Amino acid sequence: MNARSILNITIPVCLAFCFALCSLRAWAQPGAPDQVRSLHFLQPPKRPTSEIFLIEQYLKLGAASTQTDTAIYYFERAALLSKQFDYTPGLAKSYKNLAAAHRKQEHTDLYEMYLEQALKQEKIMGQDSLVQDHLLALTYSLLRSGRYDAAITQYHQGESYFTKAMPGKQALLCNIVANVYFQSGYLDSAITLYRKGIQLWTNNKLQDYRTLFDLNVGLGSVYFTLKIKADAEKYYTAAQSLAREQKDTVLIATALQYMGALYSDEKDYDRSLAVCLQGLALARTQDDLETLSSCASCVGLAYINKGAAGAALPYNEEAYRTAGFASVKLGAAYLLGFNYAKTGAYHKAEELLVDAIATARENNMVYNITNAYEALAITYAGLKQYDKAYAYQSLLTSVRDSLIGKENSEKVALLEQQFKAAEKDKQLTQQQMALLESVSKMKQKNMLIAVVIVAALLAVLLLIVRQKNKQRFQQQQQELAYMQERMKGEEMERGRIAQELHDGVSILISAAKMTHTTIGRKYEAMRDTEEYEELSMLLGNTAQELRNIAQNLVPEQLVRQSLPAAIQSFCTLIEKGHGIQIEVQNFGQWSHFSVEYAYTIYRMVQELIHNIVKHAAATKALVLLLTHEDLLSLTVEDNGKGFEHHNPAKGMGLKNIRKRIEEVGGKFTIQSNAQTGTIIEIELLINQNTTL
Repeated sequence: MNARSILNITIPVCLAFCFALCSLRAWAQPGAPDQVRSLHFLQPPKRPTSEIFLIEQYLKLGAASTQTDTAIYYFERAALLSKQFDYTPGLAKSYKNLAAAHRKQEHTDLYEMYLEQALKQEKIMGQDSLVQDHLLALTYSLLRSGRYDAAITQYHQGESYFTKAMPGKQALLCNIVANVYFQSGYLDSAITLYRKGIQLWTNNKLQDYRTLFDLNVGLGSVYFTLKIKADAEKYYTAAQSLAREQKDTVLIATALQYMGALYSDEKDYDRSLAVCLQGLALARTQDDLETLSSCASCVGLAYINKGAAGAALPYNEEAYRTAGFASVKLGAAYLLGFNYAKTGAYHKAEELLVDAIATARENNMVYNITNAYEALAITYAGLKQYDKAYAYQSLLTSVRDSLIGKENSEKVALLEQQFKAAEKDKQLTQQQMALLESVSKMKQKNMLIAVVIVAALLAVLLLIVRQKNKQRFQQQQQELAYMQERMKGEEMERGRIAQELHDGVSILISAAKMTHTTIGRKYEAMRDTEEYEELSMLLGNTAQELRNIAQNLVPEQLVRQSLPAAIQSFCTLIEKGHGIQIEVQNFGQWSHFSVEYAYTIYRMVQELIHNIVKHAAATKALVLLLTHEDLLSLTVEDNGKGFEHHNPAKGMGLKNIRKRIEEVGGKFTIQSNAQTGTIIEIELLINQNTTL
């Protein structure tokens, strides 16, 4: 047999063998089944007081049991009672646990049966997450056991549940079902699901790198089968890079087998053998029989390609012995049968291959069966049974044409066109998104510039306002200083005038009184006259008025006493001279006031009291002085006739007081009407105005 014939059988056999292992690696999950085994030996108990409690107790006993057979007994009891009492949650739990127990015992049929039954109960309860998990487990198990038609049926029945599943579960389902389609010969469907899985993984940035690895090698294997070597190498290389990036020894060993298949197809047999041996060496360091079987098979293929069938035999026997998956086991059987034929052991080859073909036909394993047909055709040719050899060669041609023929090629070509169109649409969408992002960034930049400009304008405006406020404050301080100097000058002038009146006019009046008294003593007759008495009264009144004027100009109480005491003295004097009752009240501390400040408050009270006496026709008045922390409050009330406070009088007294208070930031308010009289309130900040 020529090298081309060898390649036609051995490369696909090894490739299918490796691929079936890779895409299904280490994925299995406990689940539960369709109908319980015959439990006629169990007699259902009478309905207990609490059926649910009893069912839960059986489930707990089964879970706690260390013996699998004992656990199965309790789970079967729980299932029987749950079915009798129509308790759906109990049935779901019982079937799930029974499936897990039979999986431990490697009872695949029972595992799948109970898992399928658990699925039915979970669908009834609407437990979508569990349905998704157990659909994955069941589909995987059916794939592992080579029941491809049943796996596809389960996929279609549960597909709707995965539309709302997490992306990771969807990607895993794509990988499993794509492998089923690949093994069944539906290459176009396999390509679609592999690509969907890769897209799900990429778009959602999933963390399960093993799924992405399996998706890449799966898609690469489909292209290898279709003789599209460039795409096959692309996806194999991506898988190998991912394995090395993650430093996963098992995946690195697996990836090396695919690269070895590529080198064999290129007839670089030495390189293929070196790569396969490297992968097998790595596999032997790991506790993974499936990977070991795959690597051993690829090494055996490499030796066969080099023409060393005797050297290949131990590796192919090891691969067949350690294989677990049904598809992997079949692939190993095909390659080992071919190896037997190459070493002249035709009867061994016939026995092994006929059994393998029967299994493949039973489970519709179309892809792998082509390798068996080719190996068996070679075997019968070696046995000189040429009619059988021709029959299997015809079957091989027929099935291979259906797999890689025109129809499949057209489907794949159509998929390629759709994929490229989708990629172009994706690129266009990405460009549009990039453009939108650029526009958005430009808007953000413009917005930022606008914000900076507005902030700068606000800062300038704040500086201007602050400068104006500073200027206004400085102007107020200057005006306040001017007022203080003016008031100080006024007080000094008042003091000077008071001193002049005391030292000059008062002395003269006193001298006139003394002269008048002397004349009265000298001329006693004059003392009894009316004119003398009037002159004496006039001189006394004049002296008293001069004293009052001097007192008003510089009240001595402000020097000797506090501000409230000086105001009290002034009000007492007014009471005596004008017949009005004035009450003075004060609260707070007054010792910290300067003389100038006290003079100012005193003058305000004087002005307000004089206004009451002159204009209000009041009989009572109140002067209230209050200090609290940094606030001074002065209130003057009367029960007079009131006035229109927006035009109180023609005089300048109130206007001057208001102006002086407002200039130093104080508050001046008037409340007045004819029924209640007038209330004038003044508030000042002491700390800022220790001198007014």
